Amino acid sequence: MVGQKRGKFFSALGFVLFLYLFIFSITLMKQSFSSLGESILRITSRDLSPVNAFGIGWLSTLVMQSSGAATVALITLYSAGLIGFRILVYMILGTRIGTTITALFVALLIHAKRRDFRHGFEIGLANLVYAFPIAILMFLLEYFFKLFSQIGNY
Repeated sequence: MVGQKRGKFFSALGFVLFLYLFIFSITLMKQSFSSLGESILRITSRDLSPVNAFGIGWLSTLVMQSSGAATVALITLYSAGLIGFRILVYMILGTRIGTTITALFVALLIHAKRRDFRHGFEIGLANLVYAFPIAILMFLLEYFFKLFSQIGNY
């Protein structure tokens, strides 16, 4: 009985500790991007085309192996003032589509056991079914109507 309570306490304490470390790491990323980006990493909407921003989003997903981690890093760059909102939207679209296409390429090109192949293909197919259409819709809304840029201005 006492051991179970102690285990739950340490689990809760560990959760709070890791949540704090997660928020702390995002704050450190923002501060470091702000410090480094003053003169070196400045990327604005004037300097970067939407297609290049899309490619950078895809590349960041390939490097980080996670669209979620890449999105957090890109949002941190935006909050540090290094990239514009319109570029952020195209980069996030690149991370989502990059995750989908990369998972499908991996599933189709690697030679693995049958079970591994199916698992990789399922991941790519799941991303294709829900993330790809949303990303395309977001791309069209931003490209033709600049919807997200206008919302970001308010």
